Amino acid sequence: MHPMHCPHCGAVAMRYRDKASLGPMASRGCQACGRALSVRWSALVALMPAMFAIPFAVEMWPSNAAMLLAAIGVGATLALHARVPLVAR
Repeated sequence: MHPMHCPHCGAVAMRYRDKASLGPMASRGCQACGRALSVRWSALVALMPAMFAIPFAVEMWPSNAAMLLAAIGVGATLALHARVPLVAR
């Protein structure tokens, strides 16, 4: 099943922006059926690139390399989180 589809009804459950704000303790309703959806605890692994890149970028600030490192870390985190499937809550 596609990571943006609802496990209940199979329809597209929400926009990526809404899913990006989800964590294991937060839930949001499917826009098609209204049932509560969330992500698994393993979704926290998707935060690792940003968690490692941001502290190094802060130390190197205000260089161009710092901005690039931060952008790569956050971009990788968003790309990984997009692949995390939705689960029923």
